[in-house]
Amino acid sequence: MTPARGGPRSAWAVLALATTLATTVGACTAEPTPEPAADSTAPVHVDDPAEIAALREAAGLAACPDVEATASTARQEATLPALTLQCLGDGPAVNLADLGGVPYIVNVWAGWCAPCQDEMPHLQTVYEEAAGRLGVLGIDFQDTPVAGLSAAAEFGITFPSVQDLEGDTRVPLRFQGPPFTAFVAADGEVVATYVGELTSADQLRDLIAEHLGIAL
Repeated sequence: MTPARGGPRSAWAVLALATTLATTVGACTAEPTPEPAADSTAPVHVDDPAEIAALREAAGLAACPDVEATASTARQEATLPALTLQCLGDGPAVNLADLGGVPYIVNVWAGWCAPCQDEMPHLQTVYEEAAGRLGVLGIDFQDTPVAGLSAAAEFGITFPSVQDLEGDTRVPLRFQGPPFTAFVAADGEVVATYVGELTSADQLRDLIAEHLGIAL
């Protein structure tokens, strides 16, 4: 449901109204983080920079957007959380609250989430169709960089994604687990959200037309 345009904008009012179109079918819950054994002496694994560089090249993700260049045209009151997340591929870190300039689809996904893998071809199709008219930004949720980049290559996606290593987006965006999609207007206002798997490119096109006014 698209919220009324009159009066002050409220992030929580927008997201509350948007829940009427949400579905919980196909949503994953976040993977629990195992507690280390008290007597464990195993070394903590740290992703190797050379391995990450090779995986970035193999995945071929587009560079993350330079949101500083569009921050002056973004909304006066942020409706996306003011979280700065590192780019999964090449490119600058992204402060979600600075997204603006063009409408965006912000999709939360994870390599361990089977419904995310199923919906990725639909997001990739729309990303390719909408170049220059609509931005697509993924949020890789609670993956290591190696796991996220490996999944991106396996899923066959090239749209830019940022890393939410600790799950910091869950509370402010109000979702339990991926997949989750937010529809963001050109001024940065979140106008609708969708919880669960997007089952076709046509479904995604219809949601974009309804909530962002863009026909693909």
